[in-house]
Amino acid sequence: MLNRIVYIAATLAANYTATWFIHFPVLRTGPVATFIFGITFTQRIVFTINWDAGNVYIMIAIAAL
Repeated sequence: MLNRIVYIAATLAANYTATWFIHFPVLRTGPVATFIFGITFTQRIVFTINWDAGNVYIMIAIAAL
């Protein structure tokens, strides 16, 4: 259950921070959401290993809403 909450919260945070940028001296700028999307991808991989595809699709649909 905690993994579901982390996935949904990370998806919402990434969408909210998609237009925020961090300034780096070498790389110039990078969106904050880039770092948060790593959490969502990791959680989704964990879900696909432990659950069937139907439950994963339901969780992704809830996060999309």
